[in-house]
Order: sequence, then C-alpha cells, then structure tokens
Amino acid sequence: MTKLPYVLALAATAPLLAGCVTTSGTAPEAAPVPATRSSSATAAPSATPAPAESATPAPAESATPAPGVSDSPSSDPMQAPTPEHTATVATTPADSGTPVTEPPVTEPLADPTTEAPVEPPIVVTPDPTWEEAPRITVRQGSSFTATGSGYQAGQEVFLNMGVYQTDSMVLEEQSVIADATGGYSFTITIGPDLPPQTYGVFTMVRGGAGSGADYEATKQFAIIEVVPA
Repeated sequence: MTKLPYVLALAATAPLLAGCVTTSGTAPEAAPVPATRSSSATAAPSATPAPAESATPAPAESATPAPGVSDSPSSDPMQAPTPEHTATVATTPADSGTPVTEPPVTEPLADPTTEAPVEPPIVVTPDPTWEEAPRITVRQGSSFTATGSGYQAGQEVFLNMGVYQTDSMVLEEQSVIADATGGYSFTITIGPDLPPQTYGVFTMVRGGAGSGADYEATKQFAIIEVVPA
C-alpha cells in the first residue's frame, strides 16, 4: 500500500511532462510517446486491485472418459451403467416352498341314459320227479322264479325250499292260488348270507288234486345251486 501515492503522482505528472516536451521542441511534429509511457486508463492501476489469479487451478481435462466412450466399467459403485453396456438379466422366481398343485382330473360323467346291464331273469319249471328235476345256479342276494302248471284252477299251491335231500327248510312256506289254467308262479329271493350249497324246492297242494289223492303225488321239484355273490 506504500507504493500507491507514488503511482498516482506519476500518473498525474505524465501529461504535464508530455506537454512540456511538445511545446519546447523545435521539431514540427511531436515525437511519438512510447507505448509503455501511455496514460491509458486501462493501464493505470486501480484502487481496487485486480482479482488475482485463483489459487484453484482451472479444471483440467478430465482423465475419466465421457460416458459412452470408454468400454471399461466405472469404479464408482453409485454410477449407473451406460445404456449401451446395460445387460438384461432374466431372473428365475425364487422357490416359495409351496408345492404346485396340479388341477384335479375330472372323470367324465356317466351318461344317465346308459343303464347298467340287467341280468336276464332266472326261471325254472319244476318237474314231478327228482330224477328229472331242472337245475339252476343262483348267486347270493339274487332272485329266481319258479313257474309251472298241472293244478286245478283255484287251488292253493304251496312252495318250500330246503337243503337238498334233507328235511331242513331254509325258507318260510309260500303259497299262491292257481290261475284259470292251473298255473302258478313264485319269485324267490336268495338271502345274501345264505350258505352257498345245493338246495331243493318243491310245490304241492294239500288234500290232493281235488279227488282225495295223496298230496305227495302233487309235488313238483327243482334243484337250486346257490353260489357266492
């Protein structure tokens, strides 16, 4: 700050010295003033010192290439990858631990119009002798029909069933009235728990055939083989 008055005084006396030189000289033209002695205001020091060169150096050219130029990945973990180097990675959903349930298999519904096959009815016609008696096979829980004729119209016809060639009966005695032709028909259901074996059935009328004959002569026989269901 001690040099400031000296600089200001020099700036003030410079024009005076220039005028003296011009007037006292014999030369018709004034000598050119050296550029270094010019009193240009821009060259004069200002009371406000010019801003000194910043101690912070100007940003040097970055050694880090601009995004998209370098193929090397950035070491900055927070820097987002450039679009051209962004890879799409397909991820597989983590196994949740819940087993995948296959959809239930629906069985086709049965056609309601289709009925189960019906077994033909089992029919037997008893014969007057055991030697000629017809033989049929019936499953446990199934039925058969014993039908015949040879009786007088209106007679009461009885039917019994027992173990073959024994007097052990397994069925309560049944009865029907003979029709106009002397015919009859019995439908018998074999119990599901009836032991599988050979049984015999016979029909008869009591009091004979209306003429007083022995009722034994009115018997008719059939053999039934009961088999497991």
